[in-house]
Amino acid sequence: MHQREPTLDELLNEPIIRQVMIADGHEPDDIRLLMRKVGGGLDRRASGQAKLAAGIMQSRGISGGAGGCCGAGA
Repeated sequence: MHQREPTLDELLNEPIIRQVMIADGHEPDDIRLLMRKVGGGLDRRASGQAKLAAGIMQSRGISGGAGGCCGAGA
């Protein structure tokens, strides 16, 4: 049986996690804010990489249409 990954809220509500946050002087909202910032950075980086890849493909005359990979759509 496949177990799902715990949500951030579930993790932040774990007693041991709470104790570590208290010891380090952090609140659950501090961690939520950090996760939003990190997630946003990853989204922007992925978007930038996709634009770069599209530019390279276009400069080489490779179609990025249906089929996408390896010239399958060309």
